[in-house]
Amino acid sequence: MSDGATPPETITRLLRRRAETGTLWVDTSGNSMGRAIPDGARVRIVAAAQPRRGEVWAMCNDDSRVIVHRALGVVDGRWWLQGDTNRAPDPPVGLDRLIGRVDEIDVAGRRRRLGAFKRLIGRARLDAAALRKRVRVATRRVGRHTIR
Repeated sequence: MSDGATPPETITRLLRRRAETGTLWVDTSGNSMGRAIPDGARVRIVAAAQPRRGEVWAMCNDDSRVIVHRALGVVDGRWWLQGDTNRAPDPPVGLDRLIGRVDEIDVAGRRRRLGAFKRLIGRARLDAAALRKRVRVATRRVGRHTIR
């Protein structure tokens, strides 16, 4: 956390309260979510109890910045999220850092919802990426043990 910055838990709490009204729109920047959320899009964040695998969620990182990434899962009460184009997941966060679920995207005035179908597509992307990784690892193992 930078000098004099508001603690991320405080920012999360304030933004979560705003999301409970259903009117929290956040501007995004960066390409970490690829085509799912393009650079410069606005996202609407709504209150939800906790992420489900494949959903897009907003969280507050250690630098008190709002990050919008896809939920991978939970381990020991800490949530793992990752941008669709990122090679590695974000550091895990507790529920005290999760703001809410992204349910709508506005790109240049055109809005689209992120419903159950989009969550399933996101989950399929996660599963495909995990499978590609397993295949790469297995291929390397087989290549090292090839008899010549």
